[in-house]
Amino acid sequence: MFVKTLGTASADVISKIELNVNDNIFCMGFYFLNMDFDPSTNASLIKSNEGSSDTYLLKLDKNGLFNWVTTYSGSNTDIGANIIGENQKIYLVDNASSPVDFDPSGNVQGILFYGLTDAFITTLSDCLPSDSSLFVIACTFYHSPSGTYRWTTARTYPDTLINQNDCDSILTLNLFITNQNKGISQNGFTISSNASNSTYQWLDCNNANAPIVGETYAS
Repeated sequence: MFVKTLGTASADVISKIELNVNDNIFCMGFYFLNMDFDPSTNASLIKSNEGSSDTYLLKLDKNGLFNWVTTYSGSNTDIGANIIGENQKIYLVDNASSPVDFDPSGNVQGILFYGLTDAFITTLSDCLPSDSSLFVIACTFYHSPSGTYRWTTARTYPDTLINQNDCDSILTLNLFITNQNKGISQNGFTISSNASNSTYQWLDCNNANAPIVGETYAS
């Protein structure tokens, strides 16, 4: 059990809270002038609004400790109305009296504005990045799991995939390149591979290089 205080001397409102699968707490509301979003007693994170009131979305962990906050600001009134959480996605409903940028990144998500007060709905992703490592032995080259790169040198490479939560999955791939001897030798009617300590598969040159069933030996 805990009790946390948010805000400053101005009016600060929590309109809705939502929990995710990890019991993290999402608070959505609006504030006037300034608001301290960090409920701890030894730190503060104060944001000033840009209009009459601004909407905010705040994430706390299950113990009520600050995680992150994003604000939505226009030149006039913004009133956060509702949030709904589903898996790792968050749906936010906002009422705004001026154009608002709903992209919390450095990009600008332009929104058309039609009247005195407009209603908006936006979706956000509360990403849980994952990471893993992989060891691969390849001949001559290897295509990265993401399909972005073609590697021909043995070394450690980073690659980025999208995991089941639509978040980044950082893969550390340790690549070993083997340059096999592709030559063959012929002794009478016997053809032998010049490569040693390998796996083998003979092909039928008269049948579009189709694999010959059972021919998986060096000769």
